[in-house]
Amino acid sequence: MRVPRANRNYAVPYTDIEVEEVQIQEEVERIEREAIIDFALATRNEALFKSVMNRDQEEEEIEVEPEAFSAEDFIRQVNLKAWI
Repeated sequence: MRVPRANRNYAVPYTDIEVEEVQIQEEVERIEREAIIDFALATRNEALFKSVMNRDQEEEEIEVEPEAFSAEDFIRQVNLKAWI
């Protein structure tokens, strides 16, 4: 790892780098979960909201049926996926 202030390179064990990758993945999952919750609240989709909130207990992903959305909701969903 390069430390510009000290103008030196330091050796970093592989296990430290692996932990960072896991932390980044957890952060991505948290942000994704928050975005889905925001989407469910914005579209007033109670089933999606409950499934996200109970995901920790069930560990299953429940897919939302596409016919449940209007054209405006579909555009919001596409924008949400583009944002993520």
